Amino acid sequence: MTRPLEMRVHGVAAVAALVLISGCATFAPDARFAEVAGLVNDRVGQAPQWQRQTASADRVRNRVAELLGAPLTADAAAELALIANPSLQARFHELGIAEADLVQAGRLRNPTFSFGYLSGGGHTEIERALVFNVLRALTLPVTSEFQGRQFAQTQLEVAGDAVALAGDARRAYFSAVASGELVRYVEQVKASADAATELGRRMAEAGNFSKLDHMREQALLALQGPKVAAVLERIAPGASELTFMSGAAFRIGAVPVWISRSGYTGEDGFEISVPAVHAEALAEQLVAEEEVRPAGLGARDSLRLEAGLPLYGHDLDPETSLVEAGLEFIIPARRREEGGFPGDGRILRELRQGPNRRRVGLRVAGRQPVREGADVVDQQGEPIGRVTSGGYSPCLEVPIAMAYVPTAWATKAGQLRLSQRGRTFDAEIVEMPFVPHRYHRREGKP
Repeated sequence: MTRPLEMRVHGVAAVAALVLISGCATFAPDARFAEVAGLVNDRVGQAPQWQRQTASADRVRNRVAELLGAPLTADAAAELALIANPSLQARFHELGIAEADLVQAGRLRNPTFSFGYLSGGGHTEIERALVFNVLRALTLPVTSEFQGRQFAQTQLEVAGDAVALAGDARRAYFSAVASGELVRYVEQVKASADAATELGRRMAEAGNFSKLDHMREQALLALQGPKVAAVLERIAPGASELTFMSGAAFRIGAVPVWISRSGYTGEDGFEISVPAVHAEALAEQLVAEEEVRPAGLGARDSLRLEAGLPLYGHDLDPETSLVEAGLEFIIPARRREEGGFPGDGRILRELRQGPNRRRVGLRVAGRQPVREGADVVDQQGEPIGRVTSGGYSPCLEVPIAMAYVPTAWATKAGQLRLSQRGRTFDAEIVEMPFVPHRYHRREGKP
């Protein structure tokens, strides 16, 4: 009579063991969304909201109206994306699905109970069976751990999408603001141009206007160097007969151009004014010539520095006079006597008395170039002038520079010191140009 009792006890123990193995995985109220919101908040300073219920959707709707009712900021744009973006809300719902998979992985299926009986020979036997998945019960811890990692990965992916969306919203905001500023700037430029046009019209009516035709439809190509005359003669016959600072109309193929023998490199060269629509094709045609190579403004800057030619915005500005810059040779003799031109008071006085400072050429000791903005200092280290152009001379293979110094220093050859970024360099005043000009002048003209 004791054996059935023992079987019942063992059966209850087995069921209890299975319950312990399966644990008690349950659903969180928010599918652990708070963990995702915390991750996002740590990185962007704002937390997303999940519109799971009517109440939360109403709160989001009110917040959106509040944000749109005020001037938009980058933070507001990010918040709008985090709380109202439909794609992001769909990603949040995936958390619920992932959590359901996690909970399901931590539970066993319900066991099956069955009853039956057999009768015969005056006897009846009752069968009772309890059926459950033993293999699933044994692998339950491993399955739960794996699904837990899958859920954590889903959380990180959703948080990453939210952070990326907030960043995209901020970038879109700044792009829109920049576009708006550009539109306003263009409007200001247009207004300024209209005002200048109106001013020019009124000045013309008053007889006080010199017309300068800005040919916006034209482009300018500079062809410079010792072999340019032969190159250009092949595609524009007659161009090689031009002399320095002279120009004439030519045709290159069917394209009308204006060619002048000029440039700002100190080398023999030509400048070609061509309709802008043909500029690229002409440039490619020139570069196709064996002697020609393309060059940028850096090459031009090295050449003009070697030639001792000042550049506006560097060696020249509205405060610098022609006399200080050593350009008084462009003032005609009659103007030197009579004046009658803008700035004549200062310029004529400096021609008579000398300027307070002068532009000089410098040859720098060593191999390190001294750039624009470096100070010219005296023996005590006190600034007395400023370098306005500087670089390494490819032709001379030494650093050279131009600077403005007091006239008393400019008129005596000797050593100067330059200060740049805490370092001091020795320099010597030398005559300019550093490299002789090679202009193609008329016979007998210097």
